[in-house]
Amino acid sequence: MKTTITLLFFAFGLTLNAQTTQEWQQIGDELIVPTTTDEYVALEFDQFGTAYYAYSNNSSNSSLNVYKMEGSWTQVGPSDITSGAFIRNKAIAFDTLGVPVVAITDGTGNLSVLKFDGANWDTLGIAGFANTDGTNYRISVTMDSLTNQPVVAYRDNTSNKLCVQSFDGNNWTYLNGGQDISAGSASLIDITVSYSNTKLVAYAEGAKADTAVVLMTYNGATLWDAFGGGGTDSIASNSSVKNLEIDYSDGYAAIAYINANDDSIYYNRLQGFPTWAEFGGAIGYADFYTDIAVQRSNLQTSNINPGAYFAFADTEELYGVTVKKVADGGFTSSNTAQTLGDAGFDSNTPYDVAFGIDQYDSLYVAFGSPVVGIKVYKYRTISTASLEQEKSTDFQIFPNPSNGMMNIKSTLKTAQLKVIDISGKIQFTKVVSGNTKIDLSNLNSGLYFMQVTENDKVFTKRIIIQ
Repeated sequence: MKTTITLLFFAFGLTLNAQTTQEWQQIGDELIVPTTTDEYVALEFDQFGTAYYAYSNNSSNSSLNVYKMEGSWTQVGPSDITSGAFIRNKAIAFDTLGVPVVAITDGTGNLSVLKFDGANWDTLGIAGFANTDGTNYRISVTMDSLTNQPVVAYRDNTSNKLCVQSFDGNNWTYLNGGQDISAGSASLIDITVSYSNTKLVAYAEGAKADTAVVLMTYNGATLWDAFGGGGTDSIASNSSVKNLEIDYSDGYAAIAYINANDDSIYYNRLQGFPTWAEFGGAIGYADFYTDIAVQRSNLQTSNINPGAYFAFADTEELYGVTVKKVADGGFTSSNTAQTLGDAGFDSNTPYDVAFGIDQYDSLYVAFGSPVVGIKVYKYRTISTASLEQEKSTDFQIFPNPSNGMMNIKSTLKTAQLKVIDISGKIQFTKVVSGNTKIDLSNLNSGLYFMQVTENDKVFTKRIIIQ
């Protein structure tokens, strides 16, 4: 919904239609990482809306590096934390204070978990406490909401089955019955813990037709049980799952996955235990080599707009990034997912995508790859303006937005130029003719209006100083 307010600047003969709209705005600059970065990276948000990015630099003996976005990208701890490290896309988690934990493997698949102590990264327990197959989508880490210690799910290198271990402050141990949980080989593993400490792990089960999605929960005693479905553990059968995400942040289990048969994103939610409901139709379309993110509204927030949010590389938008929302109660065949902002609002194709909701219900999306860099966007209410003006190519300005140094391309002979701020005050004047340059770098960042007058001709352009 847009709200339009008309403001009249009679002194300048200018009519400004001010509007508010919601769109995705980039926060800071993109993080450019070495082109020798390993293809598989980790990108996640903490509970405060801060994005963390971890990668392995192949040009530096596969050394681990971690960055975070707080207005600009800053390195977390020293560079090249540990050599021979490989990190996967679900391998960052955060404790209740937002302290990051990362799970890494070495060249032979030995699994270690590191935690940041404010200055350095410390290994929790012993390094290489488990041996995984070390390939993509096989490791996921989360935090136990009672002990505030990490829990990691992975595919064992010997059995190829799903295993879950937890850290007790000193040692890593299998979470009762957490060894070889799956019936067959496990892939696309994702683990999460609710605020009530319910542990859920979703994965693609190799023992089932078309590697169907399976969701298991730890019953708090000695077993891992099928979750929902009246004891039927296949949530999505005949789907040839290529990628999946699980979320349980508000007590409602939600799973999104990409169906290999049609490259569609489907969404299932546990709606009234033990019944799984599928949203009516595909959420969107994403390629195998791009990631998806799903997150529901958070009980720790005001929960103004409950529902599930999806971020993905949209094949219908030339692999640009799209964010969609499915509102609660939207599980009908006639309902459609709502696109937030513009579809494909950033045209760079990401390898990895992360979505976050902070404690103020603000929405964030981060994405990127070693090729295009890592970007973070926030969903904001933007004040825009449309001007009632004479439309002409006689007067053009570029670049716009700019840092204040602007070029003017004009056929005007002698004209009076004014730069006016949104309150109507004149901030800059100059007589211009033909093609010229102006320097507005001393002005504060923001929206301005450039008005050029020659005889009875008046041109007004909107400009943005960054």
